Amino acid sequence: MAHIGELAPSAARPAPPAVEPAPPAEIEIGEEVTVSVTVTNASGQSSSYEVTLKVNNTVVDTASITLAAGASQEVTFTTSRDTAGTHTVDINGQTGRFVVKEAGNWWDNIGNWWGNVIDTISSWWDRVFGK
Repeated sequence: MAHIGELAPSAARPAPPAVEPAPPAEIEIGEEVTVSVTVTNASGQSSSYEVTLKVNNTVVDTASITLAAGASQEVTFTTSRDTAGTHTVDINGQTGRFVVKEAGNWWDNIGNWWGNVIDTISSWWDRVFGK
């Protein structure tokens, strides 16, 4: 899991978010990506925060937390996408990105499997009958 950044009351400016897998964050369609941020209460009293995850400017998830004065807490979200491309992650104004790549097609997978079978048979043949 990667760390997206620090969120604090408006008096402090948080660090940019991070995404996991770590940059370049690249997953296949349907795989999950984990995004986290640390929220710090820099005020002198207990405060509540709503942490909102947006992917491509669409709200995907939210978390509400209450922190004692000076306390910090990591907030983690997990999401996935079903379209290939670069996706922007926004947590309370701090942004990051991840890339979703096309999964290999069925024929590519069969070709890779068949290539492994041939290599295994070839290795066995060489061990049994010599080169």
